Amino acid sequence: MFLSGHKIYVNSEPYQYSLELIQKSYKVRLMMRQEFKVEWHVFGNIDEEKASISYNLKSDYKTAVVEVEAKKIPIGWEYQTIKVTTKEKNPAVVDLLTAE
Repeated sequence: MFLSGHKIYVNSEPYQYSLELIQKSYKVRLMMRQEFKVEWHVFGNIDEEKASISYNLKSDYKTAVVEVEAKKIPIGWEYQTIKVTTKEKNPAVVDLLTAE
């Protein structure tokens, strides 16, 4: 059951769209300082009306959390938040809805 729940998250449009923005973002690559991987765990909820999920990115130098907030609308998803925040004393933030 856990694996099927994981598939729901990683196959969802909000997760896939956030990954697409991350992969295109020069600012995220610069912030992470090198190639990074998407960690396996996805946290939060996705239902017929809204999505609120988070997951981690990790490089040898930094770890960051991706936060996605969206509402379901008749033609797809309306995104309120897609941001990447480093996990450090003075966190850096990249807002992927306004960046680049």
